[in-house]
Amino acid sequence: MTNKELQEIKERLNKDYANNLEELLGTLGSYMKDIVLLIGEVERLRELNRWIPVKERLPENNKHVQLFLKDDKGKTAQVVGLLYHSDKETFKKFNGNFAAFDGDYVVPSYLIKEFVIAWRKLPEGYKDE
Repeated sequence: MTNKELQEIKERLNKDYANNLEELLGTLGSYMKDIVLLIGEVERLRELNRWIPVKERLPENNKHVQLFLKDDKGKTAQVVGLLYHSDKETFKKFNGNFAAFDGDYVVPSYLIKEFVIAWRKLPEGYKDE
């Protein structure tokens, strides 16, 4: 093989490498954009589903949430409930207390407020497609 033939092979390989490199870099850039978007979505979902300590923030009044309780013996439980609020004089004394959801709030099941240590939003309800 002559030097000229070797040089031609080298030039052809360099040209192919350069073309492939540009294509690979373009694909990599596209993947990086997708990765950044996916990381943002993961962070959004983590925030949406995280437990929020009651010391940090309380849920909205009368909005159903998932409550995490821990009693003075260390026993834990999770219930669906709400931070109770009423404008009716008879029930105003219960404002600011947590109540468990039992399907009927004629007589709410009040929880020991000190046992409620965190809460988080409930997932969206089932929707028939």
